[in-house]
Amino acid sequence: MLGAGWANGYVGLPWLEHGRDARGLDCWGLVRLVYEEQFGIDLPSLSDGYEDTVDGASISALYAAERCDWIEHPGPAPGDAVVFRIVGIPLHVGVVVDARSFLHAWVERGTCLDRLTSPAWRPRVLGFYRHRSRS
Repeated sequence: MLGAGWANGYVGLPWLEHGRDARGLDCWGLVRLVYEEQFGIDLPSLSDGYEDTVDGASISALYAAERCDWIEHPGPAPGDAVVFRIVGIPLHVGVVVDARSFLHAWVERGTCLDRLTSPAWRPRVLGFYRHRSRS
């Protein structure tokens, strides 16, 4: 179970292509780190499955392949993964903090909190997902 303020320990970490630890993270690296540290779930690295974070075709294929380990939920709950469409395909992921916010790693900002309801993110939400190990 996530304690109050759990996300604050992840805010401000640097962004790094293929990053998988606190020295630098891309969006999947952050989800992977949170799931390992907060839930004890070892998610696959997937870093060898795409060239970089703009490799939309490869990332979309990874999303399709890995989706079987996740259960879609109708709304956000703390700890759920939230998947976003960028340029019309699943290309970005974060972790739900509460009903209004999510944690994610973004190129220009590193790891940060944003509002799920913001005009930039709300129309891009593809869905909310909970790993089968947490269900």
